[in-house]
Amino acid sequence: MAHYNLYGSLGIDRGTSTQDIAEDIDKRLSTGNTSNPGGEDELQVARQVIADPSKRGMYDARLDDPNAPEIDIAALRDLAELQVPAQGQQFQQFQRPQQPKQPSKLQREFARSSKLALTLAAVVPLLAVLVLFGGYKGVSWFFGDEREVKNLSQEFLDLRKKGETQMWLDDNVGKDAMTDAEDYFDLDDGNYEGMNKEFDALVLEPGEVTKSNDFARFVLAEDQVDRYKDFYWVSIEDNNGKLKGMLFFGIANSGPKLLYVEKLDR
Repeated sequence: MAHYNLYGSLGIDRGTSTQDIAEDIDKRLSTGNTSNPGGEDELQVARQVIADPSKRGMYDARLDDPNAPEIDIAALRDLAELQVPAQGQQFQQFQRPQQPKQPSKLQREFARSSKLALTLAAVVPLLAVLVLFGGYKGVSWFFGDEREVKNLSQEFLDLRKKGETQMWLDDNVGKDAMTDAEDYFDLDDGNYEGMNKEFDALVLEPGEVTKSNDFARFVLAEDQVDRYKDFYWVSIEDNNGKLKGMLFFGIANSGPKLLYVEKLDR
């Protein structure tokens, strides 16, 4: 089924800036101009989705993906109701400024499926702020999957040598997301010096563990979601508590699997 296209319904050009969209919707609401198909309710939802930079990034990525789960009014309301503070630090895709290389299998897989990499690039700043300021409810790591995710995150951050890193990736990265991780960390080029170098910190440790099932259902294709029972974000911090990046895990029958890595732009 077709996605619910707010732009088309409201007659808004997708090239319009987020600020201009906000001003347009505010003007319609204040003047009672609710002749659009969904009336005032549709305008209120649109004001909270496509007039918000972070939520618009999530919405646009899914709107552009015909294979993603359908965007219906229920999905729009869920996104509209997500409480988001102002954006803070900005993130970028995890890659080095080196000579162009063939895309890793991880990147190709994301591109073929639900454009997760594009979506994450748009919303990881949002998630980082939510973790820092409590917009998402943090979960305990004293038992169950949360503790496993936290422990596995620490193992990942403690990796220093090429061999042990390759073995860890082979054992702990989701097969649907990565079957060959060497390019992702440049393991074959001899430039890899450990996760502390990758994240530019002498000491790294996992911080807040955040259950993110609703987020996963929004950005992942249905068949991907079905492979895991739960999803978690884990913040990466240095010994001063400074946010350095984030890890995204899915909980499979065999335990947590790393699905995505994002590092803070230096």
